[in-house]
Amino acid sequence: MDQLQNALDQLKHGTQPDQEVIRNIRNDVPTAPWLKLKQKRRIEDMDEHLDVDANDKVGRLYNFTRKELGRFFGSAATVRLSDFRGVIGGQSFTPEIYQECFLVNRYYGSRVTEIMGRRQQLLADLEKANAEIEAHKHDAEARKQLFFRRNQASAALNAYEKRAAEELKALVNGLQKWSSSKNGTRLSYLSALHAIVCRERRMNPDPNAVTGTGSIVFYSFPQEVVNQIAERTGGRPVTVDVPSLCDGEVEIDADGRIFLVQPFAQANGQVVERLIFMAQVTRTGEVFTDRDDKGSPVVLERVRKFPIKAGRSEVRNGKVIFPDTQRRPQLPMKNVAPLLEPN
Repeated sequence: MDQLQNALDQLKHGTQPDQEVIRNIRNDVPTAPWLKLKQKRRIEDMDEHLDVDANDKVGRLYNFTRKELGRFFGSAATVRLSDFRGVIGGQSFTPEIYQECFLVNRYYGSRVTEIMGRRQQLLADLEKANAEIEAHKHDAEARKQLFFRRNQASAALNAYEKRAAEELKALVNGLQKWSSSKNGTRLSYLSALHAIVCRERRMNPDPNAVTGTGSIVFYSFPQEVVNQIAERTGGRPVTVDVPSLCDGEVEIDADGRIFLVQPFAQANGQVVERLIFMAQVTRTGEVFTDRDDKGSPVVLERVRKFPIKAGRSEVRNGKVIFPDTQRRPQLPMKNVAPLLEPN
């Protein structure tokens, strides 16, 4: 242990370990196989079982958790967007829109393939360097040069991953700036882009071909994709909790005002309805029942804004469900950044 500590302190304190002792330790204690998996990004790229020593606690923990993770993520492989053709579509687009989307998709695909292909090459160089070290583990002189090459390969991969992250971020920002100029025709561009992604997959059925998973659609029009999915699959109705509301039937107008409906009989026996204001939900998601001396609303709650439709509903235990409205997640553009992979 003292010699191992000297080796760790060598750069900081200039200590010199006994290399003979270090070599003997290396011969007696093989390199942990799980150390080679540090560069893996996906569960399916990691071995399901490793041959580890009985005293290797980390290795035994890996074998246990890897099996369970394989079961959990076994059916969670990346699925191409073309497998969900019916989710997005139904909007017409012109040949000009199609051609523009085709060129954007072609450029995007070539850049992603180039960036990820370079990373795969650097990763292969690192794995080759590690394999050469393992093959010459008993040759002390050769290992010095091999360790130097391995460190160079590792440094090159780490440096490129940082550079690739910046390039991918710039590429996505460019897509979002392009899509932000399509006001009024965003669904047409979304439908055209989705049609291109699906068509390229059908035209190239090779499972090993680098055709992409359709991430360009999510990067370019994330909110529209979410809206399309919510429209076709349904969502949960918007429920707003307003304290001290009376249970009963309510009328909701287009401005989000909630009125309690109270029927009463006139002298001639005719039954009419009286509307009593109870609360309001503004278009920005502020919930209030009263205003202060300056006329500003006294906000009781804030909810995610949603489109308000006029109609009848009911209040139960202070909760009112807005009619014909579904809650849909809002996706800020800066937060839409899934992992890019040329699958």
